[in-house]
Amino acid sequence: MLIRFEKGRGDFNVRGASVGRPHGWTDLELLIAAIETPDDVRRKGVADAWVAGRVLDGHWVDLKKALQSDFTHEVLQKFRAQEEIYRKAAERELNRHLYRK
Repeated sequence: MLIRFEKGRGDFNVRGASVGRPHGWTDLELLIAAIETPDDVRRKGVADAWVAGRVLDGHWVDLKKALQSDFTHEVLQKFRAQEEIYRKAAERELNRHLYRK
């Protein structure tokens, strides 16, 4: 399992990937949600490295399995597709308000 910690401009993020899929980085909170509630994946965020460490410690074995699982990748692809739909709808609404279109 590969783990990447990212910090910048006030943001903190932890991402994971499997050695077999090293370009498939996924946010830690999404991986946990895909494991715990695959029918209702939601972003929750990780506040800091201390919280990330506790989450990783409590889910290490499950995370390793999930990163190698095709089912987890399907769940995350569905989530990302839904997230993209919401993003585009928000973008259209913002443009409508800004440009009266």
